[in-house]
Amino acid sequence: RDGEARRAAAERAEAMSLAAVANASADALRSQQERLVRRAADADERAADAEARSSEGFERLLVENARLRSLAANREAALRNAEERVKETRLSAAAKGREVIALAREVDGVLKQRAAEVRAAEDETRSLRDYSRREEAS
Repeated sequence: RDGEARRAAAERAEAMSLAAVANASADALRSQQERLVRRAADADERAADAEARSSEGFERLLVENARLRSLAANREAALRNAEERVKETRLSAAAKGREVIALAREVDGVLKQRAAEVRAAEDETRSLRDYSRREEAS
């Protein structure tokens, strides 16, 4: 019986030792599990923060994109307006140029008419002088 008691005591000691090891392993696993849960929660939080920052960054990019599109549209409209003003100025200048040419032609015609009148007056004056000289000579 002594042998059985010793064997039972040894088995009990071994079982207790195995239980202690199992308890230690379970404690280590629980601790590991808790660390993993904390790390997962931290990772989730970091992912949420990153997503929020990414979303905010995306929103900022959308706002900046809209601002740049608006600026480009305004510049395009200003360019079209400037081109239209240049076109109108060219047409106006061409019309004024035609008016100047017409006035120059009219002035030229008047000057030619006056020149012809002056020549006719000079011819008449010469003719009258010649007549007057002939009268005096006779």
